[in-house]
Amino acid sequence: DAVGLKTIVAYRTTFAIEYSRPSKASVATAAGDWMRSASSSGRWRLADPTVIRHLLWSAGEVCRDRKFPLQVHVGVGDADILMHACDPTHFTPFIATLDEWDVPVTLLHCFPFMREACWLSEVFRNVYYDVGFTLNFAAPQSETILAEALEMGKFSKMLYSSDAFALPELYYLGAFLFRRALRRVLDRWMGDDFCSADDADEIITLIASGNTRRIYPV
Repeated sequence: DAVGLKTIVAYRTTFAIEYSRPSKASVATAAGDWMRSASSSGRWRLADPTVIRHLLWSAGEVCRDRKFPLQVHVGVGDADILMHACDPTHFTPFIATLDEWDVPVTLLHCFPFMREACWLSEVFRNVYYDVGFTLNFAAPQSETILAEALEMGKFSKMLYSSDAFALPELYYLGAFLFRRALRRVLDRWMGDDFCSADDADEIITLIASGNTRRIYPV
């Protein structure tokens, strides 16, 4: 019943790794070393770049065969991440491969790399993005955040997300802040004669549901 796969490679090896497909022998060696180390230390955090590269290529093939999107966490995370190396432009070589395979890539959250995510959605036909996590965390500034996310990315590539978890209030607030921010941005655009009411309706439909329905098998 799955409708996609997700990777947190940015939070394990960062995006600044080599992306060629590893050989079976190198994967077996790396996996064996990781298993022995984890067994002796009790720490099972997977951060071996060879094993992760193997998993990325395997996930890409599953997504290609099943017409799934690959969700990719970007930017903000736990305190142990190297933020500068979580810039999604480092992921470009693998994105290019998935583009050839017609696999949609959804860049999740993206702060503080929203402009980079927008640019990737502009130059790659398979790249989509959201900023849902950021709206909840920057509630008073959510309109500014969303306006920045709309600067360069295509309207046909942005996805609604609340990134809500655990607390039911987060689901409500994610939707509320998104609706309020998008309405205010589009009202301003219409007031400045940058778009019509029909244009605004189309943008809302694309971001709120149309783009998601196009790339997820639901």
